[in-house]
Amino acid sequence: MNALFNSLAIAAGAVILATPLAIGAGWLLARRNFPGKTLLHLLMLSPLVLPPVVTGYLLLNALGRHSWIGELAQNWFGIELTFSTTAAVIAAMVMGLPLFVSSVRIAIENVPEELEEVAEVSGASTVQIFWRITLPAAWTGILAGALLAFARGMGEFGATVILAGHLQGEDATLALAVYEALDDPSGDTEVWFLTVLSILATFVFLIAYETLTRSHRHRNLP
Repeated sequence: MNALFNSLAIAAGAVILATPLAIGAGWLLARRNFPGKTLLHLLMLSPLVLPPVVTGYLLLNALGRHSWIGELAQNWFGIELTFSTTAAVIAAMVMGLPLFVSSVRIAIENVPEELEEVAEVSGASTVQIFWRITLPAAWTGILAGALLAFARGMGEFGATVILAGHLQGEDATLALAVYEALDDPSGDTEVWFLTVLSILATFVFLIAYETLTRSHRHRNLP
């Protein structure tokens, strides 16, 4: 059960870390036209199509001890960004971010722009419009995206094993625990237990995602 709790904690940390970036990027893609918009969209989507181990390798080079980001985190804050639980959170965040951003973008695009235009004519600032109109109208879609990213983080393996290494024993996630048990000739029972546990957890979050998606769709019906 430690693997389940570790996966839940890592996925939750990943969603918390991703939320400001997902909302900001989703809003930009939904409401603004700017040079490089297509490039930003492609970058946001790239972890969906790149092999996860490639994404993990790129993260390892960007955040490793010999990179300026890794050195800064280690020397200034004492945080190890690779081969640690923090690394697992970062990997899960990156892999779940495309789903989160896409959901936020769709949710904001479904908010009638007329409401924002009326508020703008009335003198409201962009920040006020976002907090008072856009965010309240899109929150169910945003929460659905967070749940989808959470579910993706729960099952993350490829990028995690490259960036975080083999978290074993009490530090292992569900995916890593399954991989470790497969190497044990007598681990069939544990593999099946962890597999069923993963399937049940995934379905719980997907059902919650579907419920929120339908709720958001009904809220925005004319």
